[in-house]
This record gives sequence, C-alpha cells and structure tokens, in this order.
Amino acid sequence: MKTMGSILGFSKSKLLTIRVLTPPKIGSRLFLKNGSPIGTVIDVFGPVSSPYASVKPDRGINPEKLVGAEVYWKEEYYRRRRKRNYAK
Repeated sequence: MKTMGSILGFSKSKLLTIRVLTPPKIGSRLFLKNGSPIGTVIDVFGPVSSPYASVKPDRGINPEKLVGAEVYWKEEYYRRRRKRNYAK
C-alpha cells in the first residue's frame, strides 16, 4: 500500500476531506493502515502543489472517528469506467 495522506475533516454531507501527497485518480479506493476500506475518491481539488481529495465513505463508516487518520491506497482497487460505443 502507498501513503495517500491524512484526513482533515468531514462536511455536513459526511464527505471526508483528505490532504493528499499526490493527486489520486477519481474512483480510487482508500484504506486504513490495517487494510480496512474507508471509501472512494469522488473529487480532487485545490492547488497543484498541495491538492485535496473528497472521499465518499463506505456504509457503516463513522467519519467523526477517522479525523486525523493516515490513509493508504492500492492501485489494483481503481474502478475502471466502461467504454461506451455511441457511434452506431
């Protein structure tokens, strides 16, 4: 697993805000150090020198308990989008 960054806080809609070291791909899955899944990256924003990511937590995850935790990611858990053929 690679270090992604740390959780700064959460919004009213329960989305986690993470200060990331390198910008992740949208759809990447994030994990805690013990390997338990946290959620999925839905947005990357902020300056290029210090980006932030917005993460939708999985069901059953309490965002209040995760503030300050280190977050990791695995490349093999990136959700790929289907390619659609609109030229018919």
